Amino acid sequence: MFKKVILTSIISTILSLSVIFLTTNTNAAQEHIIKAVYFIPKNRPVQKHIPPKLSDQIKQTQEFYADQMEMHGYGRMTFKYEKDANNNPVIHQVIGKFDDAYYHNNTIDKVETEIRQRFHDVDDNIYIISIDVSNGLIGGYCGKARYEGGPVFIPSTGNCVREDDVVNLIAHELGHALNLHHDFRDVKYIMARGGPQRTQFSECSAMLLSVSFFLNKVHTHENAKGQIEMLTPKTYTINHREHKLKFKASDPDKINQVFLEYSIPDRLAGIADCKSISNKITAEITFDMPDDAIKSQKTHIWLHVIDINGHKTTKEYELTGSEKKDLGFTYLTLEYDNPNALTPINPQIDWGWDWGGWKHFWEKKPNEPIPDRPHQGFQRPEHIFFIEKWDHWFYAHVEGHFVYDLTLTDIDHKVFDAYFYLPNPCGNIASVEMICNADNVEIYRSGMIKWAQAQNKHIRFNIPENTKEFVIQMDDAGDDGVCDHYIIANAKLLTIEPEESEEEINETEKEEPRSVEAKSKLVLTWARLKKGQ
Repeated sequence: MFKKVILTSIISTILSLSVIFLTTNTNAAQEHIIKAVYFIPKNRPVQKHIPPKLSDQIKQTQEFYADQMEMHGYGRMTFKYEKDANNNPVIHQVIGKFDDAYYHNNTIDKVETEIRQRFHDVDDNIYIISIDVSNGLIGGYCGKARYEGGPVFIPSTGNCVREDDVVNLIAHELGHALNLHHDFRDVKYIMARGGPQRTQFSECSAMLLSVSFFLNKVHTHENAKGQIEMLTPKTYTINHREHKLKFKASDPDKINQVFLEYSIPDRLAGIADCKSISNKITAEITFDMPDDAIKSQKTHIWLHVIDINGHKTTKEYELTGSEKKDLGFTYLTLEYDNPNALTPINPQIDWGWDWGGWKHFWEKKPNEPIPDRPHQGFQRPEHIFFIEKWDHWFYAHVEGHFVYDLTLTDIDHKVFDAYFYLPNPCGNIASVEMICNADNVEIYRSGMIKWAQAQNKHIRFNIPENTKEFVIQMDDAGDDGVCDHYIIANAKLLTIEPEESEEEINETEKEEPRSVEAKSKLVLTWARLKKGQ
């Protein structure tokens, strides 16, 4: 017996070294398989019936995966396992270094440490480890697994591995190792809570498995990193009838699917929704926030993006709920997370000219102090007339646009109201045009506005009833955008009855606008900077 264990260890080491050598080339294709271990604390007797039983359970689990993938239209895709001469799963037997009681707490860390000392391909294959502990639990649970390739840990004996439920348990924990997340939307889902009622994979789970490394014959380790951007605010109104969460996701390897996972206090994280993306490099995705999350003061969400090679990109956000106050208006801002405010749902790159990698906008939020300039190219605050009279504003450069989703509030907005101002860091040469659309229909166009005409210019116009999307488009008015800086201040959507539709009122202060003194102007003008001179 001792010689056999030593020989097996030597062969395993040789094979492991071969795998390490072959995979040093990240372009090399590699097949990933399932391996199994029967782990026995050193003071527990070896139960000879467990290895053949575990072998049979792994074969049943393999068949279950094939049946489920076929049911979802992917053919009989399933995982491969390490085989013996009779094509049965190999069950490696490992005697632990410690007594039984040692493994009752922090079980998976302790066992995994010893497994990694024996096997050197744990990161390349999924190990299903059956642990023969007397309490029949894995750290207080019936099973545990690590994402991104395991290992998987289940007890060898006890109530958790009853004959009618053990394949169900292995399928669930193996699912986690294959990057499947809990899915409580239906009690029948394998990734739901434990019990014999779990009989099938959800469409979301099957979709992810269809591109898994372990269900496809070969896999290349090349992976271009994906990107995720949340487009909606990280605040929401508690008990609101609905709340939309919008994201932009991109992956050079093309996206297979995107799914939203969420957690609220005293509730395990689980999938909220899942969407197929059909091999796009970039996609904008909208999810409905779950009803129980809208009622909670705190919600954690994770957006998971799976590419066509099975690689996952994840980004986590913490959302805060609060009671909405009826102010009679909604702030239009860029980055003000507040239930009484809207922020653009389109990516920041769309908001204006990208000034050579600098942050291309500057915002003062409601009831907050004026922040430092992101760059010296913005006009200094002391040279922006009326700045002390505005509660909030944002400063940007054409060309750009801002898309606001009005369905994120439960307010019937009637009027757009704001003040418009053109700074002059390059002299009084700016000219811009402001165009506003409601659900793709133009409802306001300012015409060309020059610097002298835009000193705290009051703009007000009506918004059509039931407008869902409101867009502010800032154009260069035909002069190639030379030094076309602008400020939109105190922008709000009002709930008051419409007054004087589409009328503009010039609210220029009595003090005549002044040009910035020559010594205060930038030496390098924006006109030269933009042309690369």
